[in-house]
Amino acid sequence: MKKKALFRTGIYVIVFSLFFSISSVSVLAKTNQQNIAQSYYKILNNIISKYGISTFDNEEGLVYANMIDFDKNGVSELYILYLKKDNSRGYDQLKFYQEVWGFEKSELHKLYFDDQGPDGLISDRSISITSTNKNSYLIFESSYSTGNGTPPYDNEWSLHRSIMTVKGGKLIEVAVLGYTEASKVEGEGTKYTYTIKTNGKVKNISNKEYNNYVTQYNLKNQKYLIDGDAGSPTISFDASSNVKTINSFLKRLKNMM
Repeated sequence: MKKKALFRTGIYVIVFSLFFSISSVSVLAKTNQQNIAQSYYKILNNIISKYGISTFDNEEGLVYANMIDFDKNGVSELYILYLKKDNSRGYDQLKFYQEVWGFEKSELHKLYFDDQGPDGLISDRSISITSTNKNSYLIFESSYSTGNGTPPYDNEWSLHRSIMTVKGGKLIEVAVLGYTEASKVEGEGTKYTYTIKTNGKVKNISNKEYNNYVTQYNLKNQKYLIDGDAGSPTISFDASSNVKTINSFLKRLKNMM
């Protein structure tokens, strides 16, 4: 009888311990979610209080905000894009600013920051986001037409896409996919070149390999945020309903707190 009683007691202890562990994990997950939502809400609210919400290219304010799990670890990062005036050249000009925020070891960190203004072809950079089962990616895309090339080819045009994601608490470049086409000066004929840059090394690849990378990074389904537009960047999507969209996102964050 004592053995049976002890056996039953042991089961109760195990069941209670499992219930307590599951409950503790659930409470911790909820607490972390609340902290994340509260932190992200504060960041966005700070930007909106300073600059407002932008509904077109020539207006200061928050342009886009979203929670994106770049490294698919179950904790979403905050990506934000906003317009504000810059006077570093002695006159006002609007620049796009983008930031990525995330949590590393339960602490909030700014993982990435940069700005982009109307600085001619050197800033001919479009920005988009894409996602796969393994990662989400921030894509910087630039295209150039040089008007010349290596004889017998001329009128060289190239497209490069820098593919970035979060790893180890940082937004890093994981690959640069390149495509170049050049037509002959005289007669018909076009030369195509495909390249991939990983770990700082560039190598030529075949058309089939290039298309495999396009599929791997889901580059046929990019959500464009900025159109480089020959050095004069503009918003790539209809921002006229931004006030409603961003307020809805803020409400979603509040509901998570």
